[in-house]
This record gives sequence, C-alpha cells and structure tokens, in this order.
Amino acid sequence: MPIGDILQVILITALVMLPLGHFMGQRLQKWRKNCRQLLRQPRYLKSEGVWQNTTESQTQAKSKNEK
Repeated sequence: MPIGDILQVILITALVMLPLGHFMGQRLQKWRKNCRQLLRQPRYLKSEGVWQNTTESQTQAKSKNEK
C-alpha cells in the first residue's frame, strides 16, 4: 500500500472522527451526569430550621409587639 493511500485513509478518518468525537463527547457528558444522578445515593442537607419570608416575620413581630 503506497504512502499516499495511507495518508488519505488517515485524513479521511480524521475528518470523520474529530467532529463525531466532539459531538459524542458533549452527549456522553450529559448521559454520564444523568446516570450518576440516578444511581448514586442522594445527599441530604442538615436541617437548620424553616425558612420564613421576611415580610411575614416582620408583620408577625409587629403584631406581637402591639399586643
């Protein structure tokens, strides 16, 4: 097989595989992320209490002060 044919095969392979690899790399990252989320155990946060809306807490504090 002449060197020219080998270079043509390498060039054609590169032209096909580089864009395909880039496209599949982006897709695989999304698939890996989704699989990790499905298969891993969930992580829980410590409860630090209940969040309150600041306007509600201010109105409750005012009503308590008025009594």
